[in-house]
Amino acid sequence: MARLQLIKNGGSAATLISNSFIENYMPKANPTFAMIYILAYKRLSNGAHVETKDLAETFRLLESDVINAWNYWEREGLVTITATDPDSMGITFIEPPQKEPEKEKKETRKPNGFSEKTDYSVQELEYYQSQSDEIKNLFSHAEQAFGRTLKYTDLNLLYGLHDWLKLPVPVILKLITHCCESGKKSMNYIETVAVNWRDEGIETEAAADEFINAFNKDYRSILRAFGQQSRNPAPKETEFMKRWLGELNMPLEIILEACDKTMMALGKPNFKYADAIVAKWSENGVKNLGDINKLEEDFTQIKTAKTRRAAPKKKERFANFEGRPIDFNELEKMERDHINDMVAASGSE
Repeated sequence: MARLQLIKNGGSAATLISNSFIENYMPKANPTFAMIYILAYKRLSNGAHVETKDLAETFRLLESDVINAWNYWEREGLVTITATDPDSMGITFIEPPQKEPEKEKKETRKPNGFSEKTDYSVQELEYYQSQSDEIKNLFSHAEQAFGRTLKYTDLNLLYGLHDWLKLPVPVILKLITHCCESGKKSMNYIETVAVNWRDEGIETEAAADEFINAFNKDYRSILRAFGQQSRNPAPKETEFMKRWLGELNMPLEIILEACDKTMMALGKPNFKYADAIVAKWSENGVKNLGDINKLEEDFTQIKTAKTRRAAPKKKERFANFEGRPIDFNELEKMERDHINDMVAASGSE
């Protein structure tokens, strides 16, 4: 591994780390990269010789990890790497600028009609918290819900839900509580749910309560009917349930009956199959279990009539041929085949 000659212009008996580095660069850096920077800076300030091997052994890293750190700090403009020979390179520290560096853009799904999100500096977050009891309460509530001290990245994301997504703080508080009570404390998950809420127009406490009640009562009842009560619904499953309850406005008891019929027919959960049943019932104006019974009675009558029409006539005295046999199995499969056709027409899973 190449030996690095770390060079600092000038010397000092004390280790003075720039406030700009601490406030603007260190919070967003990989913690290991920040420790490598600080330790190397400290040792060089005291006139010590530093190599990648020394730093790697101190932090129990690979030497390649140390080199990755220096490459990162070079991209940030805080060091320059100069090659002195094929087996060695020099690192020169550059004092961080006092102004805040350009804000880094992060990849995330944008809500409809919104621009790219931005980051906030430590000073900005401290200022917003000092000027608003709502923001202070938001951060405090989140710490209690997560059961830990929030990091800079956590605070940055939470404030963005209010400033970037324009969600009122009371709505964000309900969102955090809802996610944590569902066992989902990942900040990425919370941001994804927040974007979904914004896209769905959940911008008031009343709308948030309505969604949470549906999620906790209706969605979990449907999962329980599928024998899946121990988990949260997947996004695609949520789309199906939202369509049944919202767009089709089907009563929960009807949806649960569709789930039961799906389990009886397939022996396993299948949201697409259940969706075909619910869609057929919606087309036929089903609003209660009695309507389903009426449909099934009508189907039985039709099936019986077809059976009678297909039955062989009594042989005439001089008939010399056999009547056409009845395929009762095929008749019994008519309803399920119809549903299967609807599922197949909507595409494979």
